[in-house]
Amino acid sequence: MRFRKVSVSAKVYEQLIKLRDEKGFPSISDTIAYIVNVYYDVLSRLHCSTDATYGSIGATHSSTGATKERKRATMLDVIRERKIQFLSEVRPRNPDRFLAKAKEYGIEVIEGNKDIALADPGFYKVFMEKLHDLNTSNEEKIKKLLDQNEYKLFKFLMENGLIYYDRINSRWKPV
Repeated sequence: MRFRKVSVSAKVYEQLIKLRDEKGFPSISDTIAYIVNVYYDVLSRLHCSTDATYGSIGATHSSTGATKERKRATMLDVIRERKIQFLSEVRPRNPDRFLAKAKEYGIEVIEGNKDIALADPGFYKVFMEKLHDLNTSNEEKIKKLLDQNEYKLFKFLMENGLIYYDRINSRWKPV
């Protein structure tokens, strides 16, 4: 097996170390392999069907040599893992059916002008509470106060005119 060198920012490296420790991987290389496998698993699940459950992945993952069979993941499982997903990233064959299934699962379906966001209900609730507590309209400060997924949702809502900054009360509010 040949190895290649990869450079990452200090922040990404810290996240890799944290994930390695959480999952118990022996190396950063195994951690990156896990991330790549999860990426392709999620991508294949999102593309494979709009049925209530996605087909079993069949891929197994192990850092100790023991194999684990993965259970079938529902659309809600995938959205819970990702926190937020845009319809344009999923590109389902039948978007109306896909969105109907998402609503059946209780996924927050947020329609914008050009795209639709699908958000984990728990994540969305916490985000909306956090949004109400943001008392600045300075985007750089907001970016520092929110995590990556929260900021992604914030940008989507702001760009689509679904939230606004109330200067009188110094708070963000939904439309």
